[in-house]
Amino acid sequence: MQCLEGHFYHCAVYGTPLPTSITGNGPAPIGCQAANFTNDDIYSLAMDVANNEMAHVAYLRTALGNASVACPLVNIGSAFAAAANAALNTTLSPPFTPYTNDLFFLHGAFIFEDVGVTAYKGALTSFTSSSNMLAAAGKRLLVLLSGATYVSCAQCT
Repeated sequence: MQCLEGHFYHCAVYGTPLPTSITGNGPAPIGCQAANFTNDDIYSLAMDVANNEMAHVAYLRTALGNASVACPLVNIGSAFAAAANAALNTTLSPPFTPYTNDLFFLHGAFIFEDVGVTAYKGALTSFTSSSNMLAAAGKRLLVLLSGATYVSCAQCT
């Protein structure tokens, strides 16, 4: 999940995939491109999130050490169009892409954050003890699960 989010935000902001030095030499994502940002505030927020997600991937690789695996191949291009078409039960023309403009980027980011929180929440049932859950989740996940809509990195440490 962190690799998927990291690639999406890094591509949207910088127009390039995450550096291979932190992806374990995993493949570049399909559909990586810079978003067409026109609002400086949204671009600044996206840059903060991109840098946070890059730090999350790097941290997990370091924390997992020899148990870490390379980031998998992910589709952050046409997969958005397929998801939008499925959600609306139609074929959009032109196809939806979160890289088109600020609003579409925000829609794509919302989808990722919602999927991420849902995935982490679902994974909580696999923990056998609350101490393991807390160690894996950290403060950020606990705040997100409590219903907060946004948590800045400063609140994560």
